[in-house]
Amino acid sequence: MMGLLAAASGTIASTNDTSVSSLKTSGGSLLWNYTTGTGDEAAIGSTLTLSLDGQALFGSAGKSVYAIKASDGSSLWNYTTGGGVDSFATLSLYGQVLYVGCSEGVYALNASDGSLLWKYTTGSELFSFATLTLSLDGQVLFGSNYKYVYAINASGGSLLWNHTRGDEAMSGDTPTLSLDGQAIYLCPADIVYALKASDGSLLWKHEGGLGSFLPGPTLSPDGQALYVGADDNSVYAINASDGSFLWTYTEAPGDVEVVHSTPTLSPDGQALYIGSQDNSVSAIKASNGSLLWQYTAGPGGKAIPGRVYSTPTLSLDGRVVYVGADDTTIHAIKASDGSLLWKISSGDEVDSNPPMLSWDGQALYVRGNHYDDINSLIAIKASDGSLLWTYTTGSAKYEVVYSTPTLSRDGKVLYVVSLRDEQDSSVYALSTVSSLPSYSTIDKTQIVI
Repeated sequence: MMGLLAAASGTIASTNDTSVSSLKTSGGSLLWNYTTGTGDEAAIGSTLTLSLDGQALFGSAGKSVYAIKASDGSSLWNYTTGGGVDSFATLSLYGQVLYVGCSEGVYALNASDGSLLWKYTTGSELFSFATLTLSLDGQVLFGSNYKYVYAINASGGSLLWNHTRGDEAMSGDTPTLSLDGQAIYLCPADIVYALKASDGSLLWKHEGGLGSFLPGPTLSPDGQALYVGADDNSVYAINASDGSFLWTYTEAPGDVEVVHSTPTLSPDGQALYIGSQDNSVSAIKASNGSLLWQYTAGPGGKAIPGRVYSTPTLSLDGRVVYVGADDTTIHAIKASDGSLLWKISSGDEVDSNPPMLSWDGQALYVRGNHYDDINSLIAIKASDGSLLWTYTTGSAKYEVVYSTPTLSRDGKVLYVVSLRDEQDSSVYALSTVSSLPSYSTIDKTQIVI
């Protein structure tokens, strides 16, 4: 699922129709709209990346990478790749180089003008929506759809090493680096394994006999443990140094038994919070896997109400857990004991994208889903759940707010992506401040001034 980033002066959102738009978060009014073309080939296929100098960078299914000005949506440059771009773009540490993956390989572009620095052809497709990971010593790390994990020299694009799974064609999840940068952890399908970052040699692995792991393990603050959810309704704690199991927590048997969210770690590293399709949110003791409390999010108005797909979001002080459920509700839960503080309906089910917390912790931004023709983004007051505002992305049937909102570095702009009629996409930028410059722009189905 696609993500969003915000610019320094406002917010940007990305959709899967063919345009980028900007909106006020204070009232949800549109600031600007950028269109890449028409049809599914022009669909925006990657999340937006915000540069330090105010560029919004993204790729499309039409084999292009775009840079637009985040303040007004004007075009800066575009570059044509050899395949559709649907992986997340990654900037170098100081923002001078943009790394993007497409269906044929990886490109390194000069972020200021889009000129090609180097490209590496993999011979197999990158995993859709995979993120390129940059190591501490100048490696670009990524997986492909066909059994391989690659390490490329970030400065010149030469192959440093690749690791072959040899048995399973889904090695494309995003690599997670150890705190010291010496190891890489991956969780494709029903295996979790660690590679040596310097040469790609296998350090340890577990496979078979377990449920399929969810991509993206959570690393403990001290780097000693990996926490990962699985579709056997369990959470596993794994010793990061040798791969041995530390503990296993399994949800009580029910009609639906899938831990669907990535575990969220408390600020002090003492508790893990997970959502499950059995309608619950659980707090687990990180040291031994014992259950601290469990909160039931359903029932509601759906056939299987209250399922929690989204990863829990914590308040800035770690005292409140925010989750969305597929019975349309957002829940604020007390982190110490699991008691309900408040809940509010978002207007439609909340699936894999978690609520987005504002930088000051005062507001939550939540997207709706496409079912029942809901295509909305809502802002909620974090302290009591009262509705601040709602923005609807268009009048087209089945336009979906397609990504988790992302805030600019100063918190004044919110970016979201929407998908229209399963092929067209748009990017919206909203401002969270009350006073904004005056813009008049057109977003296909509506005029907002």
